[in-house]
Amino acid sequence: MLVPEGYGFKSIKWLNRVVLTNDYRANDTYAERQNNDPNSPMKTLARLDIHAPQVYRQGEPITLRGVAIVGVSGLRRVEYWLRKDWGTHGVLDPDDPAWATAEWKEANLPGGPPQGWTSALPGGRFPEGVAHLDPATGRPLIWPLPFSWAAWKVKLRVLEAWSYEFRVRAVDLNGYAQPEPRPNPQSGIAEVPCLTFTVA
Repeated sequence: MLVPEGYGFKSIKWLNRVVLTNDYRANDTYAERQNNDPNSPMKTLARLDIHAPQVYRQGEPITLRGVAIVGVSGLRRVEYWLRKDWGTHGVLDPDDPAWATAEWKEANLPGGPPQGWTSALPGGRFPEGVAHLDPATGRPLIWPLPFSWAAWKVKLRVLEAWSYEFRVRAVDLNGYAQPEPRPNPQSGIAEVPCLTFTVA
């Protein structure tokens, strides 16, 4: 069973049997604990490459990467915020005034699907009725496609020797930036991830 709109723990299951029930707890991973959220719709958010180096040599180019998870609300862009680390090592309180003056810049996203992206499919085309695709051309009506991942990258200019904080966030098609409002703790990742690194 595959549920494209759901996270992996709600999807991609090998079914041995199906049982019909009116017991709501059977559909709720968090039954009666910390406010239920049985549907857990996929959120639009950006993540960092956790394996990125933590030290760079001064003068060498720095490229940072990650993925954007494109949820039900689509993806408009990925933004990054680079600032010097003044000893907080990436810890920034949600109410810190620095958030209001942050200088977010746009990261690079792929501009569209690769050429020949249907070549491995029968007849070289998608089957009829695939969501978000033009039925005549097979090209996407929206990009990146909802319920997909999109790689992003940022090439930083030459930085002086210092320690830095690098944050990234996604902005969905409604204009909401990560962290968009979350109804309760189980409704998806909300925080803006931060990578700390040093130029020496």
